[in-house]
Amino acid sequence: MTAVAAAALSLLSCEKFLTRDAENQTTEEAWWYNKSILSTVVSQCYAPMPGGTLTGSSSVTYARDASQTGSEYYYNCKVENEGLSDNGVTVANYIGNSALTYGTALSTHTHPTTIWTMRYKTIRRCSRYLENWHRAVVFPDTTPWEGIQTVDRWEAEIRALRAYYHLELFMNFGPIPIVDHTVTVAEQHLKRNTQEEVVKFIADEFELASRNLPVNPQTSEERWRWTKGACYAYLSYLYMFVGDWANAKYWAEQVIGLGKYDIYVSPTNPAESYSEQFLQEAYTNNTKRSEEHT
Repeated sequence: MTAVAAAALSLLSCEKFLTRDAENQTTEEAWWYNKSILSTVVSQCYAPMPGGTLTGSSSVTYARDASQTGSEYYYNCKVENEGLSDNGVTVANYIGNSALTYGTALSTHTHPTTIWTMRYKTIRRCSRYLENWHRAVVFPDTTPWEGIQTVDRWEAEIRALRAYYHLELFMNFGPIPIVDHTVTVAEQHLKRNTQEEVVKFIADEFELASRNLPVNPQTSEERWRWTKGACYAYLSYLYMFVGDWANAKYWAEQVIGLGKYDIYVSPTNPAESYSEQFLQEAYTNNTKRSEEHT
């Protein structure tokens, strides 16, 4: 009897081991259980979005995936990253960026390899959210903002984020592998999709996301969240990048049609207005324009 009991216990232990990746981790069913968890993951998916200041970005801990924790660090400023293209030249050599400027960077260079790794990590995180958010038990909003339930808006935000990260990779590396689900170990060697497939995927995701996004942020403190206008603007941006001027024009007109955006006009100095930034006069005759205004 003792031997039989031991064998049974052994089988139970094996079954438990085979159905869970690690003893100190929970299951998908148990993890996605309430609105607070969803909010946490949404914030983590937003974390790698580039900013407007010269600052770095390190990987953030994803509570259910230890492999998401790391010490990767790279400069994540939208303007500075233009130095990776022919739109700008990176003068500062924070993390060896001069090699990109001089054309001596290898395929193992820190900046592009980290962008590739970090973006695909977050794309996987976004995919996990889209596959599992419905498991959470969430009570409906009594007064949903612009008629959109919070959980539906979050789902759309995550979809827009996944599209944006694909767009960023596409603009840096050309046709890339499309990841529209949680990739398993068996799928780790994905082939690149064609440019047409990548553009269609990104466009479709932005369009789908825009349907459940508000025109206006719910509060002024949430202006950083995705909106319909942001999706439309990046659709125009995508099509301009590939030279599809008809679609670029169409989506730019959709942004204008929302009636929410204006070209910035400085209230104190015309030379600082947005339109002036593309005129040589704004740089060579800045003082004169300021004096004329006063």
